[in-house]
Amino acid sequence: EKKGFSCMKETNIPLQTLLSKPPNAWGEEERRPLFLEAMRVEMRHHVQHCLPFQRYCRRRGIDFDQPLTDLAAFPWLPVQAFKLSGGRLLSVPGVEVRVKLQSSGTSGIASTVMIDRLTAKRQTRAMSLSIDSNVAPCTAQSMEIEKSECPLISPPSADFSDSEEIFLAG
Repeated sequence: EKKGFSCMKETNIPLQTLLSKPPNAWGEEERRPLFLEAMRVEMRHHVQHCLPFQRYCRRRGIDFDQPLTDLAAFPWLPVQAFKLSGGRLLSVPGVEVRVKLQSSGTSGIASTVMIDRLTAKRQTRAMSLSIDSNVAPCTAQSMEIEKSECPLISPPSADFSDSEEIFLAG
């Protein structure tokens, strides 16, 4: 473990459970309570570690110490919060931020969201599970692509005959 960095260990057990299998592998009756509990655990973490979010929730009487049964109980942050304070809305030490996502700012002010290593790991896992479960498994044979169909696969200088196929390994 590097000095100043926290361990990337998952502490949200309901979220870890949800990310243990593809989204469509869960029935609604088991997915919903797990999701609500995972969100409650995350919100409690953010309240404990992000003072502006803590104040926002306290002013609205939102308490994450009790189980929640409805998504409507979760606070909806206005987009202005991410436009005006996004770079300061942190639930981890600033040194742990790995990625800074920023909108194009077409309305005049860009929205900013900071992503730490654990969040990035979770996002990658969720995306992988979703893609794996929604895209047919691909083999080299099922991914045959003609050069003319996808010129970006090989450099323009490559010399392939029109009948030669390019295989993508999964």
